[in-house]
Parts: sequence; structure tokens; C-alpha cells
Amino acid sequence: MRAAGRLRRTRFAAVPVTAAAVALVTAALADDSAHERRLISFSSYVGKRPWIYTVEPDGRNLRRLGPGENAAWSPDGSKLAFARDHDSADVYLMGLDGSGRRRIIRARGGVGGPAWSPDGRRIAINACIRGCGIWIARPDGSGLTRVARDRSQVYGQPIWAPDSRSIALMTADPDGIVVLDLASGRARRMTRKLDYDPVWAPDSSAIAFTRVTPRFRQRGERWEIDVLSLTGTSRHRLRSLVSPRPEQLGDPAWSPDGKLIAFDTEVRHASSCGRAGGNAIYVVAPDGIGLRRMTPYGPPHESPRWSPDSTQLLYTSLTCRQYTAPEAIDEWPLYLVNRDGSGRRRLGRRAHTVGLDFAWQPQRGP
Repeated sequence: MRAAGRLRRTRFAAVPVTAAAVALVTAALADDSAHERRLISFSSYVGKRPWIYTVEPDGRNLRRLGPGENAAWSPDGSKLAFARDHDSADVYLMGLDGSGRRRIIRARGGVGGPAWSPDGRRIAINACIRGCGIWIARPDGSGLTRVARDRSQVYGQPIWAPDSRSIALMTADPDGIVVLDLASGRARRMTRKLDYDPVWAPDSSAIAFTRVTPRFRQRGERWEIDVLSLTGTSRHRLRSLVSPRPEQLGDPAWSPDGKLIAFDTEVRHASSCGRAGGNAIYVVAPDGIGLRRMTPYGPPHESPRWSPDSTQLLYTSLTCRQYTAPEAIDEWPLYLVNRDGSGRRRLGRRAHTVGLDFAWQPQRGP
């Protein structure tokens, strides 16, 4: 009884401190809860058809929304634009619970799915509608306009600049990257080499991309991550080679805070699965300083995607069992890793995606 009395007195005396501590903990939990509620979308097969799912970063609340693939979030995170399946480039919209599903664009021969402009006012698609090329429309499907004809064999999904004024495109004839200014309709060729995977700096001032340079006197090719400034003539080549003879380097992703570029690479190192060769994800500053490995060498760790607050990377990988299996793997598990390389974990056992079809829900509000 005396012990209980002392406990009661201790609690009473500590009320001011405890109340303050509770307030701090409550605020921290609220922030964490808000972070956890941000969703991740991906597509996975149900039978022979791809379906769109959402899940929270802790793997909870997995939800199947409906048939579709190549989902693109609206900038306010309230809707998804998507293609129905491999056989149709028609663009649809739906809400976060799969409701309100409706077709907004009829198309054929699409490549890469729809891309929503950061200001939320337009959706772009590389498809054949009344002729092939890059088409844009309002989110309700009105105002459908072709802004680029397919004269240079434009391929891949159009990549919006963060200021929504321009679109980056990859071309095959000639090879390289083109930036299309939507106000003037002028297409500015930025590169004329084997360049892929363009990604914009958060302030729209530069583009990072993968460059492949053939080696005529040596075997193989040279892979780089380059950064091209759009505000001047300077061009910086990142110190991104992590091995004297890398097999591949690509999938750059610029962090929303502008401080880091993530990418994946295949190198000739012993992997964590006991086989020679493996993939790893790295980050580096845009000036090439501070190269840092985020994942071990092992089964392919590929296609990093930054969270809207720049604190985590989402990527695809395989388990060692999948990596060493004789048959091909159609769907890849999703993983998360913190910005400092800690906390690497699988995003639930049921979260696995077809190809590169996964994305973070944008940050809502200010």
C-alpha cells in the first residue's frame, strides 16, 4: 500500500512534465501517422490481367482498386490516372478507393502510360489517337491536343518539368533527349547520343540522365549518370562509376529536396546471394560529391523512387531464392530504405509489382 501511495504521489508531482512529454509524443506520433498514411501504388497480376493496388509504407492496408496499370497520381494525391491494360492505351481516372472509374481519353498504341502535370491541369500521353505522338488533355479529357508528332521516333513516357512548362522526351532518330516547351511549341534537342531516363531537378533547372557510350577498342559500353544544366552551357558528369568495369548504370531519381540523385548499378562484385555480379542502389550529390551505397550488392536492386519528403527510397528487388530460380520472375517485391541507408525492409509479402509500375502518392497540401 505504501508503494502504491508513493506511486500516486510521484505521478501527481510529475504532472507538468508528463503533460509536456505527452504533447511532444503526440505530435511526433501525428507526424509519423501522417507519413505512414501516404500511399504507394503498384500493379500486380490477378489471373492474366494487371490490377492496381495501394498500400501504406509499413505494408498495412493493402487495397485492390481495379483492373489497370501504369497509374499516375494526381498532384493532390486524390485520384489516379491509368491505362486499362497492355492491349489498350485508353486513359481512365478513379478515386483512391477505386470508385468513379471513367474513361477520359481513347487511344491506341500507348507507351508508358499517362503522366500528370505537377500543376494538375493536364495529362500527357505518348499514343496514337488522331495520329501518333505526344498528346495532352485536361483531367476531364477535354482540350485534347497533339503537341509533338512522332517524327523522331519518340519513345517512353513524357516526363513533365516540375514547373509544368516543359516535357522531356527520349528519341531514337536521332538518339537523344528533347525538351518540348509547351507555350511556344518549340522542341529543343538537348543531346544526340544514347541517352535515357531523363529526370528533372526539382527547380526545373537541369536534367539528369543515363548515357551509354560505345567502346570501340574495348569490350562492352561505358555507362554514366550525367547532369545537363538548362540555364547555361555548363554540363557536369557525375563521379558515378562504382567499379572500373560496370555492366550497367541507370534509373536516376532526383530527390524532391534537390540534394541527392539516386541510381542503380550492376557491378562485378560477389553478391549477398553467393553469386558473382549484383546490383546496388547509390546516391550522390548533383555535383558528384558524396557517392554512397544504399543497399548491399545482391539480387537486382533497381529503379529507386524518392518519397515526397526525401526521407526514403522505394525500389524493386528479389529474394535470393527468386534471384537463383531457373524461371523468370514476372513480378518483383517492393522494398524501402531510409535516406541514410538504414531500415532496409520489404514492403509486405503481398506487395510485388509488374515491371516499373509503382509510385508514391504526392505530398498533400503545404
